[in-house]
Amino acid sequence: MLINHSNTSAFDPSAREDGNDVILTLSRDLSVDLTRAQAEHLHSILGELLNG
Repeated sequence: MLINHSNTSAFDPSAREDGNDVILTLSRDLSVDLTRAQAEHLHSILGELLNG
């Protein structure tokens, strides 16, 4: 998946829990609703990428 967000000044990532889901907000116009399992998987992938 490729997400191209052209307005980088609006990039303001955050995450919050909503019941059993995690809402990942990347900007005012872009948010992703993940299940807890999906969020944990994404966390694992990002950790591997960032930590080498």
